Amino acid sequence: MLHLYKCKDLNKTRSVILPGKWRDSFGLQPGMFVEIFLEKESIVIQKAGENSTHNHRIVSEKGSVQIPKELLTLMKFDEFENYCIFIDDHKKRFKLQLMP
Repeated sequence: MLHLYKCKDLNKTRSVILPGKWRDSFGLQPGMFVEIFLEKESIVIQKAGENSTHNHRIVSEKGSVQIPKELLTLMKFDEFENYCIFIDDHKKRFKLQLMP
Protein backbone atom coordinates (compact mmCIF):
# COMPACT_ATOMS: atom_id res chain seq x y z
CA MET A 1 0.00 0.00 0.00
CA LEU A 2 1.25 3.49 -0.87
CA HIS A 3 1.31 6.33 1.64
CA LEU A 4 1.76 9.95 0.58
CA TYR A 5 4.76 11.44 2.35
CA LYS A 6 5.21 14.92 0.89
CA CYS A 7 4.80 16.99 -2.26
CA LYS A 8 7.38 19.57 -3.32
CA ASP A 9 9.19 21.14 -6.28
CA LEU A 10 11.95 19.40 -8.20
CA ASN A 11 15.20 21.35 -7.74
CA LYS A 12 17.93 22.21 -10.27
CA THR A 13 20.15 19.32 -9.23
CA ARG A 14 17.29 16.81 -9.72
CA SER A 15 17.97 15.40 -6.27
CA VAL A 16 15.30 14.04 -3.98
CA ILE A 17 15.74 13.67 -0.23
CA LEU A 18 14.41 10.31 0.87
CA PRO A 19 12.69 10.47 4.27
CA GLY A 20 15.07 9.23 6.98
CA LYS A 21 12.54 7.12 8.88
CA TRP A 22 11.85 4.99 5.81
CA ARG A 23 15.44 5.03 4.52
CA ASP A 24 16.46 3.36 7.77
CA SER A 25 13.51 0.98 7.66
CA PHE A 26 14.37 -0.02 4.07
CA GLY A 27 18.06 -0.52 4.93
CA LEU A 28 19.35 2.42 2.87
CA GLN A 29 22.43 4.04 4.40
CA PRO A 30 24.63 6.81 2.94
CA GLY A 31 27.03 5.39 0.37
CA MET A 32 24.72 2.55 -0.62
CA PHE A 33 23.38 2.11 -4.15
CA VAL A 34 19.73 2.46 -5.06
CA GLU A 35 18.20 1.49 -8.37
CA ILE A 36 15.89 3.93 -10.12
CA PHE A 37 13.43 2.91 -12.82
CA LEU A 38 10.05 3.70 -14.36
CA GLU A 39 6.91 1.83 -13.42
CA LYS A 40 3.65 3.02 -15.01
CA GLU A 41 3.25 6.67 -13.99
CA SER A 42 6.01 6.63 -11.33
CA ILE A 43 9.75 6.80 -10.84
CA VAL A 44 10.66 4.03 -8.38
CA ILE A 45 13.65 4.21 -6.01
CA GLN A 46 14.67 1.09 -4.09
CA LYS A 47 17.72 -0.67 -2.72
CA ALA A 48 19.81 -1.96 -5.63
CA GLY A 49 19.73 -5.67 -6.19
CA GLU A 50 22.88 -7.63 -7.00
CA ASN A 51 21.88 -8.32 -10.59
CA SER A 52 19.99 -5.10 -11.25
CA THR A 53 20.30 -3.54 -14.69
CA HIS A 54 18.45 -0.33 -13.78
CA ASN A 55 20.02 3.10 -13.23
CA HIS A 56 22.09 3.14 -10.04
CA ARG A 57 22.75 6.13 -7.82
CA ILE A 58 24.44 6.51 -4.43
CA VAL A 59 22.55 7.75 -1.36
CA SER A 60 24.31 10.92 -0.16
CA GLU A 61 25.25 11.74 3.43
CA LYS A 62 22.07 13.85 3.64
CA GLY A 63 19.92 11.01 2.30
CA SER A 64 19.39 12.44 -1.16
CA VAL A 65 19.48 10.69 -4.50
CA GLN A 66 19.93 12.32 -7.89
CA ILE A 67 17.28 11.28 -10.39
CA PRO A 68 18.61 10.50 -13.89
CA LYS A 69 17.65 13.19 -16.38
CA GLU A 70 16.51 10.65 -18.98
CA LEU A 71 13.90 9.24 -16.58
CA LEU A 72 12.62 12.72 -15.78
CA THR A 73 12.35 13.45 -19.49
CA LEU A 74 10.44 10.22 -20.15
CA MET A 75 8.04 11.07 -17.31
CA LYS A 76 7.72 14.67 -18.59
CA PHE A 77 9.07 16.14 -15.34
CA ASP A 78 10.31 19.70 -15.82
CA GLU A 79 12.66 21.67 -13.61
CA PHE A 80 10.77 23.06 -10.60
CA GLU A 81 7.77 20.82 -11.36
CA ASN A 82 5.72 19.66 -8.39
CA TYR A 83 6.02 16.00 -7.50
CA CYS A 84 4.93 13.81 -4.62
CA ILE A 85 6.91 11.16 -2.74
CA PHE A 86 4.97 8.03 -1.86
CA ILE A 87 6.15 5.33 0.52
CA ASP A 88 5.58 1.70 -0.44
CA ASP A 89 6.05 -0.13 2.89
CA HIS A 90 5.19 -3.52 1.43
CA LYS A 91 7.87 -3.45 -1.30
CA LYS A 92 10.28 -1.23 0.71
CA ARG A 93 10.63 1.48 -1.90
CA PHE A 94 9.80 5.07 -2.77
CA LYS A 95 7.71 6.29 -5.69
CA LEU A 96 7.78 9.74 -7.25
CA GLN A 97 4.76 10.98 -9.16
CA LEU A 98 3.84 14.28 -10.74
CA MET A 99 1.20 16.20 -8.82
CA PRO A 100 -2.19 15.98 -10.52
